[in-house]
Amino acid sequence: NPGKKWLLLTAVDEDARPASNMEAPPIWFVANIPLSSASQLHRARGDVVVPYQGPNIQDDYIHRIFFRVFEQPQKVPPHMLNDWR
Repeated sequence: NPGKKWLLLTAVDEDARPASNMEAPPIWFVANIPLSSASQLHRARGDVVVPYQGPNIQDDYIHRIFFRVFEQPQKVPPHMLNDWR
């Protein structure tokens, strides 16, 4: 889409929910990645909200890590990144 210029990347261990009715916290969250970096997200520059922490598995079950990339029409303002929860 021509109007979309920024990406937001999240990684979440969906099986590491603190309680069944709560969302799992991100293990990685980067905002304001230029769309031109889409083919190399592992090298992309953006605003790191949650540095990559890797999974912290506390049980003997299989864990699914979901990486999601969202297109944003504009940069997320810094004051909104400080209060992402």
